Amino acid sequence: MEILTALRDAIAGHQNMLRKGILHRDVSINNIVIGKYRDKSKVGTRGILIDLDMAIWTDRMESVLGKDFRTGTRAYQSGNILHSYSEPFKCRPHSHLDDLESFFYVLCWICFSYLGVRNLKLPGTSPILEDWDDEDPNRAWRAKKSFYYESPPVLLQPTHSRA
Repeated sequence: MEILTALRDAIAGHQNMLRKGILHRDVSINNIVIGKYRDKSKVGTRGILIDLDMAIWTDRMESVLGKDFRTGTRAYQSGNILHSYSEPFKCRPHSHLDDLESFFYVLCWICFSYLGVRNLKLPGTSPILEDWDDEDPNRAWRAKKSFYYESPPVLLQPTHSRA
């Protein structure tokens, strides 16, 4: 439950920044800080979105359109951003929807990487995550696309034994 409330607060923080005219553009597992979790933790302090070095003012987006708008950590980049590497003029600039998709990939990364509280799987155990983080953006894009449209991979099966 702690992870879900932290993600909820981070998404709410993203929404608040957007209302103030700031687009984050680098949502990743390393840019969400989990606050102290208690039953009575104040909403908005359980998950905080940090690291605004890639952020832009939304009212100045036209001034950055000529620059490379593909920002963020590869594993968490949206399909639109990844696809833009092969067809840069057919894709829209980075928007809040790309950031929301990145939050989804953060949740997936957590679900596919951890067996439980403080029980991280070893690196290399999830081919899907390796492909999402591939240096080649086209391969990462195809991996995410197949995640949506193909049958569920083995890694989505329960990891616990029935007793």
